[in-house]
Amino acid sequence: MTRNSKRHARLLAAIVILMIAAVGFYGVAKLAPSRGVEVEVVNPAPVKSFPAALAGVFDEAYSKGLKAFELGDAHAAAIAFERAVTINSQSPDAFTNLGFAYVELGAWKKAEAAFERALMLNPQQANAFFGLAETFEGQGELAMASSVMQAFVNLTPPEDSFRRRAEAAIWEWNAEVGRLKQHIDTEDQRLIKLKPGEPVFSLSALDLQRRPASFRNYEGKALVLNVWASWCPPCRRELPSLDRLAEELNPEEFAVVGLNVDASPDFVAEYLRELGVDFYNLWDSERRLAEGAFDVEAYPTTFLIRPDGVVKEMIVGYRDWTNDETLRKINDLRE
Repeated sequence: MTRNSKRHARLLAAIVILMIAAVGFYGVAKLAPSRGVEVEVVNPAPVKSFPAALAGVFDEAYSKGLKAFELGDAHAAAIAFERAVTINSQSPDAFTNLGFAYVELGAWKKAEAAFERALMLNPQQANAFFGLAETFEGQGELAMASSVMQAFVNLTPPEDSFRRRAEAAIWEWNAEVGRLKQHIDTEDQRLIKLKPGEPVFSLSALDLQRRPASFRNYEGKALVLNVWASWCPPCRRELPSLDRLAEELNPEEFAVVGLNVDASPDFVAEYLRELGVDFYNLWDSERRLAEGAFDVEAYPTTFLIRPDGVVKEMIVGYRDWTNDETLRKINDLRE
């Protein structure tokens, strides 16, 4: 079976399971049962009230979408779920199904946006992680696909059949990524690495408004640089902590900056607004800095950078950025 055939089979199987699990007009149940791994959610996106008068209209559109899936008509399913999310923009299940319809149509960017919206509404929407991983695979972003599918694995119990399929996909994608890395030209500027002791001031990125931003703006300041993604549960968990850190530190001596690797800066900006996070963020969708200059292999990864621009420490994984230990490390950057 070819890779495309296997991907198509996995996707169809996921859709079938989702439809079998349908309950009422919220038809698609989460693939992660309550006995799965719990993910702590800090300040989830607010859920707006849904007028009861529109429930029947939403129900009709949603049911049409499920029926279209049963008939194998992805185009009709997309139209139905587009109407459903217009009626009720707070339904993660509707956005997830819309994402699967777009995947069937090969509309990768639309699918990606739909799955990301579902995860904004419900960070534990496991089937949206599954679909988002398939979307990244369809775009050839195998490293991203592997990372996102790992989130799906984390939300499902060991005996779940889709977890085993997801783990097989992760193994396949990681193996392919390894083969591709063997052929990367080490002189490729996109993946150039910072040498040990080399200042970060030559680096630049875009902000969330797509404007150029240089790291030279932080010369003379101690910098906390957090590399993160919206689909990464521990990343989402520590964002409010980083925001509090940015408020506590003296802006004349310190800076807290995020480096996000999502595909859409508009989505990231909206996500941060809904989460109530205000600290400054840069955008690196091609991961030129994240996986190139900084050689990040897992998210989140945070770099503690001295005022002279040299990285003093790399911290992988979630941290509480306002406890005494981390605050001491950050203040030591000024020494």
